[in-house]
Amino acid sequence: MLTRNLRAPNSLGVFKYRDFSFVWLSTTFVATGTQMESAVLAWYVLELTDSPVLVGMIAGARMVLNFLALYAGAMVDRLARNRLLVAVQFIMAGLALIMLLLIPTEYIQEAKVGSTLTRLSHIWPIFAITMGVGIARLFQMPSSQSLIADILPKERISSGAAFNSVAMNVAMLAGPPTGAFMYKLYGPVGAYCLIMTLYIISAGSALGIRTSGREQASPTYSVLSTIKEGLIYVKGQQVLWATLFVAVLINIAGWTVHTSLVSIFARESLGLDAGGLGILLLSFGIGSLTGALIFAGIGTVQKTGRLMIIAVIAWHILIILLGFNPSFIGSLLNLFCIGLGFASSQVMILTTLLRTTELSFRGRVMGLRSMAILGFSVGSVMNGAIAQAIGIENTLVVVGTIGIVLMLLLMLAAPQLRRS
Repeated sequence: MLTRNLRAPNSLGVFKYRDFSFVWLSTTFVATGTQMESAVLAWYVLELTDSPVLVGMIAGARMVLNFLALYAGAMVDRLARNRLLVAVQFIMAGLALIMLLLIPTEYIQEAKVGSTLTRLSHIWPIFAITMGVGIARLFQMPSSQSLIADILPKERISSGAAFNSVAMNVAMLAGPPTGAFMYKLYGPVGAYCLIMTLYIISAGSALGIRTSGREQASPTYSVLSTIKEGLIYVKGQQVLWATLFVAVLINIAGWTVHTSLVSIFARESLGLDAGGLGILLLSFGIGSLTGALIFAGIGTVQKTGRLMIIAVIAWHILIILLGFNPSFIGSLLNLFCIGLGFASSQVMILTTLLRTTELSFRGRVMGLRSMAILGFSVGSVMNGAIAQAIGIENTLVVVGTIGIVLMLLLMLAAPQLRRS
């Protein structure tokens, strides 16, 4: 289906689906590796230190430098994107190799005793590696996403964005359980061997991409000037800045439901254990993957701005309904539909950004898209505090309402979005 839906001739009459297939494979392997690494690392740090605080800190370490996404996006526009993609993925493989060499050391093993601060002093290299992977991902994501539009004709970008979403959903479904299985059988060393292998395969896939995403020589002005130029460009494009605001608002509202609030809902509203929570999350994941596959099969999609607005509003209405859903079976169905809304929103956001952005600015715009993830940190803290104050059912209603209201206000502020 991948080649059938995406096969389209370029200006020279040569089919470019081969390049896109390599981009897709590279994205799938690296995303699976990072999802696996997150699960393995959380369990390893907990086993090593017996400190939930340090587990939370290691999870946040990957995103702590996300403000560098602007710089990463500028470099994506200044360098050959295919070569940059290969380089950062080999760097990620190198970091995984360093982690492999670090795990057996006596210095790390001493993190089992002492205060939290003492244990932190022994695992600081793990934090450094995690932050390094986070920085590499800041370059990897805008490079691979920009290449989608560089390779495909405009009418096929929506299919490309959908297949990108498929790759991410496959990674979310396969990565964590595979990591847990490998950890149980072969320990952290065995798990990291597989993670490193996935990163190497991803880099090898990227070596097959011929499209560079470059149409002229590197600019002679500074990176800061490149960043400033990108911000001015986005400011002058109403559809672009409005779509980036949509990315921010869903990170504040809807994203927090399946990542954190659903665990509270499972325990407090449905009385489930970790196994029940896993089934709920599986339902969400299947819904999300189904939504991505639907758009991948459709092919060309018009009026993506309007569809994005509809998808985001429907997604948050479903979140409100979850707050009134007292049954396990009903919640499974609800979360499946929430997954559909989530995937549809992601596909429409990426499609709108790639279609609207000129080739020379795609890296910077995708860098700004990555920066939107910072809204997730704000939303997680805010919505967690709301849940503690008024209960999880009421919080789901509040979160859904916030998403809808912000989307409606954005429609008024950016009327071109619903016409795009």
